Amino acid sequence: MRTFTLLISIFFLSSVILVSFGNSLPSSISMDAKKERMVYLKNMSEKMYLLISANEPMILKSALLTHKLDSIVSETRSTISDPWHKEWKSEFTYTGSWNNLWIESEWNGELLKWIVNGRVEWAYNDDGLQETMTVYAIPEEGVSLVKSTVLKIEYDEQKRLKSIIYEEDMESVWGEALKQEYFYDSSGKISCIDTYMMQEGAWLLAMKDDYTYNANGHLTGMSTLFIEEGEEIIFSSTLYTVDVSGRVITTEYSIMDFYSFELVKLSKTDYEYTANGDVSVSYGWSWDDTGEVWARSYKDEYSYNNSISMGNILFPSYVHLLGQFEAEMLSFQRMPTEVLYYDYTDNAYVHLEKETYFYSEINTTIARTIQEKGYAMYPVPAGEKVIFTWSGEQKPMRLQIFSMDGRLVKSRELESLVPVDVQDLNEGLYMFRLSDDNRITYKGKLVIQR
Repeated sequence: MRTFTLLISIFFLSSVILVSFGNSLPSSISMDAKKERMVYLKNMSEKMYLLISANEPMILKSALLTHKLDSIVSETRSTISDPWHKEWKSEFTYTGSWNNLWIESEWNGELLKWIVNGRVEWAYNDDGLQETMTVYAIPEEGVSLVKSTVLKIEYDEQKRLKSIIYEEDMESVWGEALKQEYFYDSSGKISCIDTYMMQEGAWLLAMKDDYTYNANGHLTGMSTLFIEEGEEIIFSSTLYTVDVSGRVITTEYSIMDFYSFELVKLSKTDYEYTANGDVSVSYGWSWDDTGEVWARSYKDEYSYNNSISMGNILFPSYVHLLGQFEAEMLSFQRMPTEVLYYDYTDNAYVHLEKETYFYSEINTTIARTIQEKGYAMYPVPAGEKVIFTWSGEQKPMRLQIFSMDGRLVKSRELESLVPVDVQDLNEGLYMFRLSDDNRITYKGKLVIQR
C-alpha cells in the first residue's frame, strides 16, 4: 500500500523482530541470511531517519497558523465497480504547536467501528525539538497496546540531528538495538549517516548512507553501503533528476542482485507539478528485465485547497511530506486534501485506494487558547473522538456532556490529552462541563459533526 504518510513505516518498525548476529558473518551463513540482515538494516535505517523531523521547531510558525491537520482516512475497494470501504485512520493531537500524540486505527467491518491498533507519543526538549518517540503496538496474538519501541534523539550545537538510538524490548529487557550518527558537509547538508547494530554490548558499524548534491546544493543521489567484515558492499542507489529550482522530476532506484552482487534497476517515479509548485501526479514504474524496459506500475493524483498556504497549517511534527528524504524538493505550497491511488492493470490505471485529509480551523494556537480560557478542546467540530487539555496540574477531571434539552448523555473520568470516544452521540450541539473535586472548573459547547 502506498501512503502519503509514514503510517505503515512506524508500525512495521515496531513489529520487526531484531535478528541476532555475531560481530561478523562467517562464510557458512546462507545467502538468504545475509540478505535478511541487509534488508533489515536498510528498512530500520530508513524508518529511524524518516520518523524524525529535524527541521525548525513548529512553534516558530505558530503565529501564522490558521488550520491544523486532525486526521487522515484511507478507503479502498477491490474492483472499480465495488463501493468504497474504510481501511485505516490516523488522528493527531497537539499541545500548542507541538504534535504529541498520534493514534492509528483500523476499520472493523463487522463491528462497524474503528479499532485502535497503534499509538505514538512524542516528547520535546526546551528548543521544541523531538527528544523521544515512544511507539505502542499490539503484539502478535495480543489484544491490547504495549510499549514496543523507543527512539531517543540527540542534536548538535546547531540543533541538527546528531544521533538516534533505537531501543526495544528484547526478552522482557529493554536494550539498545540500533544507532544512527549523522554527518554534514560544509554547507550544512547531510553527507553521511552511519548505522550501527548492538553486538555483544558494543556498537558495530553495519551500514552507511552517502548523499551527493549538485552545485546548487540539491540532492542528486543516495547510496546505501553494507559493511561486511570491514568491506563496503553497495546495497542500493537512488538517483534524483531535478529541475533548475531543485524540484525532483524523476527518482530511479537500483538494488543489489544477491547473486551477481551488482546493482540492478528496480523502480522509478516521475513527478508532475501544478502551477503553484505542488505535486499533481506521480507515475510509478518497475523495471522489466525481460524486455529491458520500464513498465507502468501505478499512478498517484494529488488534490489541494489552493486558498490555504502550507505555511498556515499545523502538521504532525514527524511529517516529511511524502515520507521521503527528497521531501525538500517535493515541498507543497497549498493544503493537500486528497490523494488518489491507481494500480496499472491490464493496460489501464485502476483507482482502488484513496486518502482524505481532514482539517479544522484554529484562530490561535492551542497554547494561547489554554492561556485565555484555561482549557482547550479539539478537534472542532469533533467527529468520533474529542480531546481536552487544561492548564495547571494535569490531574484527572470529571467530564459531563449534556444534550441541549439538559439530559446528561455522557459522564466519565478524564485525563488530559486522552481521547474521549463520542461515536455513540448523534451529530449536533452539546454542552460540556469539566469538574475538579465536584467543582465546575470549565464549561463550554461541543459540536459533533461527521
